[in-house]
Amino acid sequence: MEHLSSLGRWLRASWELVLLCGGFMAFYLWIASSSGSPFELGSDQQDYYNLLADAFRAGQLHLQVEPSAQLLALDDPYDPAQNAALRLHDASLYDGHYFLQWGPAPALLLFLPARLLLPGDLPATLAAAGLAFAGLACSAALLRFLVRRHAPAAPRWIVAAGVLALGTSGAVPFVLRRVAIYELSILSAYACLMAGLYLIATAMSGELSARRIAAGSTFVGLAVACRASLVLPALALVALAWWVVRRGSLSSARAAAVILGPAAAIGVLLAAYNAARFGNPLEFGNSYQLAGVDVRELPANRPANLLPGLFYYLLARAHMTLDFPFFHLPPPPAFPAKLPDGYQVEVTGGVLANAPLVALGAVGLILLQGAPRTVVGLLLGGGVAFAAFLSFTLPGATERYIVDFAALLMLAGALAWPCLYVRARRRAARWLIALGGAALVAWGALVGVAISFTGYYDGLLTARPAQYRAVEDAASVLPTTIAKLRDRLFLVEASSPDGVSDADPGPGFERVAMKVGQRGAMLEIVAPRAMRAVVAAEVVSAAGSPPARLTVRANGVVKTLPARRRRERIPVELRSGLNRVELSAPALVDVLDVALSEPAARR
Repeated sequence: MEHLSSLGRWLRASWELVLLCGGFMAFYLWIASSSGSPFELGSDQQDYYNLLADAFRAGQLHLQVEPSAQLLALDDPYDPAQNAALRLHDASLYDGHYFLQWGPAPALLLFLPARLLLPGDLPATLAAAGLAFAGLACSAALLRFLVRRHAPAAPRWIVAAGVLALGTSGAVPFVLRRVAIYELSILSAYACLMAGLYLIATAMSGELSARRIAAGSTFVGLAVACRASLVLPALALVALAWWVVRRGSLSSARAAAVILGPAAAIGVLLAAYNAARFGNPLEFGNSYQLAGVDVRELPANRPANLLPGLFYYLLARAHMTLDFPFFHLPPPPAFPAKLPDGYQVEVTGGVLANAPLVALGAVGLILLQGAPRTVVGLLLGGGVAFAAFLSFTLPGATERYIVDFAALLMLAGALAWPCLYVRARRRAARWLIALGGAALVAWGALVGVAISFTGYYDGLLTARPAQYRAVEDAASVLPTTIAKLRDRLFLVEASSPDGVSDADPGPGFERVAMKVGQRGAMLEIVAPRAMRAVVAAEVVSAAGSPPARLTVRANGVVKTLPARRRRERIPVELRSGLNRVELSAPALVDVLDVALSEPAARR
């Protein structure tokens, strides 16, 4: 009864955080399930972690999916040019079997136990949403604890705003838009790391709790067993043990047993797992990976990777357009110098540029004193060190890796904000700090939610186009307002499954070249008012295709344009706001240099 009473008091004291986290759980579930992979309980799942759970259940370390005889007979089965049609993508091929390079902890701790509770396999999307929520809940609890310890007089709304930043601005919503083995490994490590940090931080409040700190060490070790790159925070436990011994809280032997023992034990088990699979305790399977590139030639672990990685992970800003969802991750802009040979960049946005609350962590490092400054410095330094570690070791950058360290940076900013607020002596300074922090949170949340609609591959548009278009229509008030203020047309998007080129990715562009076939294409045009515009283009039948005609549909009006080498002009009727102009052709044609203008008589 005493525990229930304590729980009741905690819920009454933190009701706004409970409601906020509940909203995030619904948000995460929607993102994960709305990209073509709904929660299908009671069925067999073929994602990699369920396959690994099947293997463990069968008492083996390799997957039950066996490589084909054709793959094993290749001269070089690791050559992507030879194995493209035969490989299990990104699996590791060794000794005639498939293995996974990703940590086994999620399969052991989540996917296997779930089979005792669910009628079938655990859907990967449901697991991802749950892991994302667990990571957020633990980081929110850690933030609340730190604020109550170092800035107890801070308004509760500032803590809630910090949780909002943690839930939206750390790349987690973006990652949930496409759930695969990569995202599950990363989200599992994120949840375990945040749980470990919360337990360790609270264990050191007042009289040190050996039991709680041992539990924290266990979760940090499990984070490594989810994702090997989290070995960096695990190594930080050594520094923690040294500090605890120096403070006199524990003897050297007890500190080693309590702080290092659980994580080290998990590390030994992980090494044994690798040795049993590959004959090498340090081999996770990366050397044997069957990928779209030859992993043996990737230039990893080199200083030249450091600056591009730090640029993309910290500084690369999202670019704004009038095309929904209005924020799009770089590149562009690109790294302002020549990239090293072999360096690969997927869409990646810098945490500092797109979640500017992090900057308050740097401000706090300068202006705060004592314990708050130390904690902010540890969080900020840990996040930057982790970003540098990933940048150095990996010959490329991608948004999902930001989840590894973004929470540390976000926690630094979210803690520095209330600490700066309560230490400001003048009321005007407090107002400035409060409003400035709220503006930074709002900007980061706006960018984070925006990029969650698209993810890597426009998952919502592909899986639920009607839902995507409905949200896009509702949000079109923004580009429409801009079009009205500037009294001009904007061509905001040109999309074609057959290819689009030469499109200026600015706020609105004037010209575009594209290919159009039976699968169709689309121009999205924002008009300041109802008007007639002109689509001017040169249409040329693609090489090897018979002469064709281009069909243009706009707001129920259909017109055609012959494929011939001269510039043609087709008038289209536009409504005020967002218009979708559909293009199609019976055979593939090149639509060269599409230009949009308003007839001179109507200007």
